[in-house]
Amino acid sequence: MTDELETRLMELEIRYSHLEHLTEELSDLVRTQAEEIEVLRQAVRTMRGQVEALSEGPTPHERPPHY
Repeated sequence: MTDELETRLMELEIRYSHLEHLTEELSDLVRTQAEEIEVLRQAVRTMRGQVEALSEGPTPHERPPHY
């Protein structure tokens, strides 16, 4: 191989290595975000249930049914 081709090949290998590393980092980030989103979804479900339970009960100004 000529020096020019070897240099180009080496540059391509370096670029590929950087891209591979970046892809791994992005994959880890996506996995972490997916886990965080699931935690947030569960929190929303819990809060939604609490709000529904509160809205089904008597309001503070409403007399209980035994009056």
